[in-house]
Amino acid sequence: MFLSGTAFTWFTLPPNSIHTWQELETKFHDCFYTGETELRLSHLTSVKQKANESVTEYIRRFRDTRNRCFGLIIFDKDLADLAHDGLLDIHKEKLEGHDFSDVSQVFRKLWLMKAELKIRSLIVLYMCLVLILTIQMVRIRMFMLLNLYGLLRVNSLLVILSSRFLKSGKRRVN
Repeated sequence: MFLSGTAFTWFTLPPNSIHTWQELETKFHDCFYTGETELRLSHLTSVKQKANESVTEYIRRFRDTRNRCFGLIIFDKDLADLAHDGLLDIHKEKLEGHDFSDVSQVFRKLWLMKAELKIRSLIVLYMCLVLILTIQMVRIRMFMLLNLYGLLRVNSLLVILSSRFLKSGKRRVN
């Protein structure tokens, strides 16, 4: 067995931060005693992700509730299932068919899916940028062509080409 949650935070106290028994007692009460009663399994099963709540905030709230269920003995896999059940439907659908052994895996999978979506969005954005730059280069080359040959020459060339196109089209129709 290992320490986690609230019990683990006790070990993050700075070195030499406690000098007397009274300081130890005060810090212990500040860390572990909130004056609230112990929560039960029913409290944990009622934790649901809110509509405007991120997955990170939900998982943090779920873990905080779990840490206040002091006497509850539950396997990590069952805890992961409870966390999954509390997610919004859009997140549950994304995780359909996956099996999780703990809550961290649920969070990690959703985080990876979100990162993958961002990468896809960046790729699409990059492709659009390349397309825009290509169009700009074509416009610049056309502008250079107009300046090089002069607007009149290009216009006369377009008139000749269009008249030839129209003549060839009339021949095919007849």
